[in-house]
Amino acid sequence: MRTSGQIKAEIEEHLGFFPPFFAPALHTPQVLENLWQQTLLAYINNPLPALFKEKLSAYLSRYCSVPYCMICHSCALYPLGMQASDILAWLELPPPTRPDVEQHLERLATQPEWLAVWTEKHHPALEESLLACTIFIAQEQEAGQECRQALSHLLEPAHYQSLVMLIAYIKTCLVWMEAHPQVACEVDQRIQKYLGS
Repeated sequence: MRTSGQIKAEIEEHLGFFPPFFAPALHTPQVLENLWQQTLLAYINNPLPALFKEKLSAYLSRYCSVPYCMICHSCALYPLGMQASDILAWLELPPPTRPDVEQHLERLATQPEWLAVWTEKHHPALEESLLACTIFIAQEQEAGQECRQALSHLLEPAHYQSLVMLIAYIKTCLVWMEAHPQVACEVDQRIQKYLGS
């Protein structure tokens, strides 16, 4: 098993800094390794579009009592082309309702050729539908099941698995942050670089 120092060095080499998110695990190498491997597999190396991943992460982070994830992922949207006013508008959108999701699923069902290549081709309206469905799945247990089944049929298997993995990772991050509210977001380089831009 690697030491915390070795894992920390790998994180710094890969990201260019050591996010405070990982700091509570420094005294427990096994936990630090687990968090880092989840981050690599489910988030960093996840083939879904970066803008999609960051928008979903920022939006779902609204429901965490600790603001760290919401602020970090909101700041990460800025270099992906979103302006501060657009980020704020995104975060203030009401959660999708069941009728909303039904309309989004209908829209997605008419575009199977785009869904096959959605990780390579940007289509804002359809990505909006995918985000709405994904948010609904992440928030709704029973009602989300129908949406989950529909997406599993509409998406390529690899895309669907990447989506499910991302949802699970985001939820893990939010639980982790709520368990460590002392983590200071001000020292995160994304916040230092983009907050107030």
